Amino acid sequence: MPNGIRKVKYGSFQSMYELATAKVIIGNIKNFPKPRKKRGQFYLQTWHAGLGLKSSERIY
Repeated sequence: MPNGIRKVKYGSFQSMYELATAKVIIGNIKNFPKPRKKRGQFYLQTWHAGLGLKSSERIY
């Protein structure tokens, strides 16, 4: 992982803490429940569609 990026186990208490305190959250699963975004956080959802198409969703 690049410097400044912490890898945590999915679903762990540490992952919940990291989601709650992150400045930027990037997701790659379209039908996954989105984390509750706090003021000042930036959430970017990317997912890969079929036929080489790609879409993205930003929540402010």
